Amino acid sequence: MRLATLTEEEVIRLADECRGCGVCEARCPGGVNRRLLFAYIRLGDWDSASKASRNCVACNICEEVCPWKLPGAYVVDEVRWKRPRGELGEALDLIVKAGNPLGQLHEHRLRWAEELRLKAKPNHVARDLLGRCALFTGCMYSYREAEAARAAYRLLVEAGVEVHLSPMEWCCGFLLVRAGLVERASEAASRNVEAYESMEVDTLITLCPACDATWRRDYPALIGRPRFRVVHFTEALELLFREGVVEAASRLKASATFHDPCHLARGPARLVEQPRSILKMVEGLDYVEMLRWGARTRCCGSTLRLYEYGAVRRLSELRVRDAEKVGAELLVTMCPFCHVNLSGAAKRLRSKVKVVELPSLMERVGVRRVEG
Repeated sequence: MRLATLTEEEVIRLADECRGCGVCEARCPGGVNRRLLFAYIRLGDWDSASKASRNCVACNICEEVCPWKLPGAYVVDEVRWKRPRGELGEALDLIVKAGNPLGQLHEHRLRWAEELRLKAKPNHVARDLLGRCALFTGCMYSYREAEAARAAYRLLVEAGVEVHLSPMEWCCGFLLVRAGLVERASEAASRNVEAYESMEVDTLITLCPACDATWRRDYPALIGRPRFRVVHFTEALELLFREGVVEAASRLKASATFHDPCHLARGPARLVEQPRSILKMVEGLDYVEMLRWGARTRCCGSTLRLYEYGAVRRLSELRVRDAEKVGAELLVTMCPFCHVNLSGAAKRLRSKVKVVELPSLMERVGVRRVEG
């Protein structure tokens, strides 16, 4: 389904298919009343429909649990594209002016990589698997979660991947898409695609799940598919392990569980097994699974910080408790928003569970190339 291509009548027909069971509302982290949203759509009241979808964070749990698999975030996107909203005004202005919603200087975007002096020899097998690569770091990893960005880059280089960085990287435009700002979102998409196509890369490796979903789902809808493929960091690293390019360099005696970010497990790529496969490659690591994992993962609520902070605290604390219940010492995730949110929850609860990003954990373990 392409964004902003459905007529109002087609969106109304989708809304008409809702049976009103309310299963989605019971699982929505933002408390969106989907039945009310669909009622407004049927009436053609797009302004009210846009307001009713205000707390939607595009996690897509509604579609995942819907007995009839009715589109979730895509319907909300269509509503917003027909009636753009303005609640995110400051963040949206910053994306347009500075290239990121955090208000940071664009020339500082690659500051996290300034001290990296890696000269690992490229591996011909890694080259065959991934080709010439570029790493799309994303705003949060560039400015707020730099440790994980450095760890991801080091792991790829140490595995023999030819990976490049672009000073022209711009915000992916996830918030612009969710706000329904078609023209601005298309500009961001064109800017980024042109930057990496000019580098003649074969593969773009993403880190942030929201960026990954934007590249895979929204960019093709906005401007068409780029000439290179898009893979997530967990796909790339798992492929290198699976094909025998690398192996874990050390043991780690600990119990760990993985929190699936919404846009990774329920996004267009639906990446569930890859991060778990990576963790299970570490000798001595006891992997345990929490309640609500994979595509049915419990949203940590991080994006709701824009609207309702009280709900954010409750959701993130529930997730830390989930990890405690299965005896996990490490709560691993692969999302800068989830990491910040869950770390805060663990601190508030004075939990013994340590929240860690997957790249940071794997850098601690280390990878070594398999000879032969």
